[in-house]
Amino acid sequence: MNKLINLIIIMLLSINGLSAEIYLNTNNWKDYHLGYLNAQNGWQRYGGVQNQISINHTSKGTAVGLDQYLMTEDLRHDLNHTLIAGGSFFYAATLSIESLGMTDYFMGFQNKQSGQAPHHARLFIATDGINGDFTFGISNTQKDDGLIQKWTTGCYFNEIYTIIVKYDFDTGETKLWLNPKDENSLSVSVQSTDFIPNKAISRVFLRNGEPTNNKINIYDLVVGTSFDEISQAISTIPEASGYQLLMGVSLLLSIICYRRV
Repeated sequence: MNKLINLIIIMLLSINGLSAEIYLNTNNWKDYHLGYLNAQNGWQRYGGVQNQISINHTSKGTAVGLDQYLMTEDLRHDLNHTLIAGGSFFYAATLSIESLGMTDYFMGFQNKQSGQAPHHARLFIATDGINGDFTFGISNTQKDDGLIQKWTTGCYFNEIYTIIVKYDFDTGETKLWLNPKDENSLSVSVQSTDFIPNKAISRVFLRNGEPTNNKINIYDLVVGTSFDEISQAISTIPEASGYQLLMGVSLLLSIICYRRV
């Protein structure tokens, strides 16, 4: 009897472990080619002007660049899964900010509706007002003038950060972690006043918003249903690009040749 009970417990634990899924993993954009992100690996434009968001080599690694001083473009990716009652979606990103002109959002979840589907769990860069160059913020309102809950400290341009955002289906609560060690790490949360429950969240979006002089580099992006799953899948260090490796080899050869002379 005890063996049977133990077997049932093991099976239940296994089922629970399998319930955590990864629905998008850009894997440092390794399976993408340089150039426009639109129409690559499931990314589709749903607003703005086509071909404004690109994958490029940067000094820190290959990244999707959101240059918010150009024309706007909105891209989304279907997750092939719809969030249901009792569940949560998480997204994690490794990124850096080069400049900030004004507060604006650039990433989040989306309802599976046609046209301009409402956004949820929106991630902002915002003026800090205390210290640092900027800070991150979140909002779960569908209005642009909704409440933004800012991170507790200032952040700095060109530093690499790992953010994790959670969206709860039942309550609409959105939570933000910055460089967390685990789910118990410091976080901030927000509950919108205009939340409409039970929305069929099934997409993640990237937004090159109104011209703001904001410059954002995204080195990796992961979406899933478990904090532990996405925190293990996300790369906290950008993948070195072929260009960077070539420049590194060239520099090494130059040093060797110089020493020989």
